Amino acid sequence: MSQIVQVPGNEQVVKAMTMWLELARQGRVNCAAVVMIQPPDVICDFGGNANMLEGPLRGGIAGLSEAVNAQVAGRAVPPPNEAGADYVTYNFTNGPASYDVFPWLIEAEMRRIREGGPAPLKVHWWMGNDNGGLDGGGLRKQIFENVMRPALALVGAVETDRIGYCPDRFTSIGVVMAAKAGEAVPKLRVPEDARFAGRGYVTITLREMKGYDHRNSNMGAWLKFARYLKGRGERVIFIRDTAKADERLPGFETNAQAARDLYHRLALYESAKCNLFTTNGPTLLGVYGDRPYLIFLKLVPEDHPCYADRASFLLSAHGLAVGDQYPWAAPDQRLVWAKDDYDEIVRAWETFIERKGDAAEARKVTEGNFVEHPHRDQGRPPA
Repeated sequence: MSQIVQVPGNEQVVKAMTMWLELARQGRVNCAAVVMIQPPDVICDFGGNANMLEGPLRGGIAGLSEAVNAQVAGRAVPPPNEAGADYVTYNFTNGPASYDVFPWLIEAEMRRIREGGPAPLKVHWWMGNDNGGLDGGGLRKQIFENVMRPALALVGAVETDRIGYCPDRFTSIGVVMAAKAGEAVPKLRVPEDARFAGRGYVTITLREMKGYDHRNSNMGAWLKFARYLKGRGERVIFIRDTAKADERLPGFETNAQAARDLYHRLALYESAKCNLFTTNGPTLLGVYGDRPYLIFLKLVPEDHPCYADRASFLLSAHGLAVGDQYPWAAPDQRLVWAKDDYDEIVRAWETFIERKGDAAEARKVTEGNFVEHPHRDQGRPPA
């Protein structure tokens, strides 16, 4: 029996349909219709008492259509009241609540520089006409408050209440195209008060979430690899998923603060000898950061529900063909197009070590990585 891959939104769908099925089983529902989205397919069906089709069912569908249209209209961002390239709006009603804010911010900052907009970049969070973008709280609110708002300071941006240009691209394709055209890509910078004491360690960032389980870290392989590194005198620091921040890995060092605090996480990465990841949000701190990384990309077949890990999507949305590297990556910043099996991890690490001297010379690494940016409690609308 194949493993069920639960796509985003599926949990809410199952909850709603379970509720309606329970109502139908009480015996008083005599007609029903359903619209189901199974990307890229839209499935429509209805059944029950045919006498209900002409009036009640068509009327119900029309009412549902009006309700959907009203909600869509409420999510639309109003026209900009600031035309400058330094003002941008993030539509939180349909944009992802995730680390995908980083390529969005980097591309917006590059546009500001390209078009001569004054610094800093000013970001407005659009939450819908009824300001309901964060209704219900939960994970979206947690990510907004702990990742997305703090992210502004890492590119020197601030918050504003003015509506500006609203980019709707949340992948790296725009940054890749601009870099290939010769534009410099801004690097994330750690606020001065978040610097991490120490250097020369190796970080391993784990993904341990429900949903798209194929993306989760191969725990056995990573623990075995950590022992391999320790046996060679390396200091290894694990960063677990936020939900497991306080769960220790016996025999290994973990950093719970980095699992919760974006600035501390980036500070930890920016002082590391190398940062190792599987496919997850924090990889973008490596991609747009200044330190060496190895990111393992685990491709899936083209019919897999997780389209973000298909080779076709990586090409169309990120500009990366299989085997490619980001055009701004340093020689010691590498995408590894392989699963995080132990042998693959060791192979990638040994290649990294072999090239380390040449890579360090090529990138001319300096110790002056840190520049001062607004603190996390700043970023309020300008007066």
